Amino acid sequence: MAFEAKYAVNYVGGVTVMQEKCDSLEQEGGPLVIANDHMWAKMLPEALPDGAPALTKMASETEWEGAAVGGLLLEAALARKNTHWAVGADRWAQLFKDLDEAGFDSSPILKPRDKAMPEASARLRAGCLQLLTPVQRTIKLTDVIQCWHFSHALMVALYVITLDSMCLCCISRSKLTAVSPCWSFSHVLMDAS
Repeated sequence: MAFEAKYAVNYVGGVTVMQEKCDSLEQEGGPLVIANDHMWAKMLPEALPDGAPALTKMASETEWEGAAVGGLLLEAALARKNTHWAVGADRWAQLFKDLDEAGFDSSPILKPRDKAMPEASARLRAGCLQLLTPVQRTIKLTDVIQCWHFSHALMVALYVITLDSMCLCCISRSKLTAVSPCWSFSHVLMDAS
């Protein structure tokens, strides 16, 4: 889906293949590219680093997840997903569009990054909770990219081996659920291969 520059979010390098998207988010902070005209860039004119290509800024997927998670809902199918995932660029763009159309306060925060980011995060979370409908706030399984690398699958297999058939059932950038019994040893090894 194509979005206006004030909402559009892109992956570093403009990648479009799922594995390349996952790889781009593995960089420090899960960097995303937004236009200088993006509402987040205008809200944080002194806080975001310049991006490449010119006239872009770098945003952080992990900061957005951390800020918005308290104001978003997870579809049941996504909440049960036993894999690493990240909210997709188009879903972020739709969220910003919905917030803007609902009257989100995107006025500039003229402070350095360490002071501006907590305020921007609080606005994002409050905007999601107060301005959006439950449907607009819900992140669905189809809204995320799933990043489950071989090394992560192998780590789960090792957890199963060392924890007597127990594994960490859901670790992602922004959520951790309790350790609980799950896959059998053979199933985890099949996933790891």
